[in-house]
Amino acid sequence: MRIINIAGVQFAVSDQDYNYYWNQRNVGEESDSFITACRRILGLGPDCHKLDISFIRGHIWGDNKENCIQKILDSGLVEYEEKWISYQKDSKLKGAAYTAQREKQLKSGLKNSRRLQKYKKRG
Repeated sequence: MRIINIAGVQFAVSDQDYNYYWNQRNVGEESDSFITACRRILGLGPDCHKLDISFIRGHIWGDNKENCIQKILDSGLVEYEEKWISYQKDSKLKGAAYTAQREKQLKSGLKNSRRLQKYKKRG
């Protein structure tokens, strides 16, 4: 078990959740991916805005669990609307097909960016 901090509350999590948390935190603490990671660790799904108190109580590290639960509720994480969902809703593709399309677009953007950099160096 590892300890992480979400909204000022310490949680005992698995090694896998710990790695997921830190990978997303490295993107930026204000990023949608990090906030989404925190929501997943709290047991919240993409469209879920109701905290499972018994689940949270079992993962809080330390005493005064009621105060910790209130901190989480006050943090805005439970009500947070994940940005990636609104992007997906705008697309006609769903699930893995949408993800594959976005990855292809990102890779294409990187290739075009590299070509532009090579062109500028030659110019």
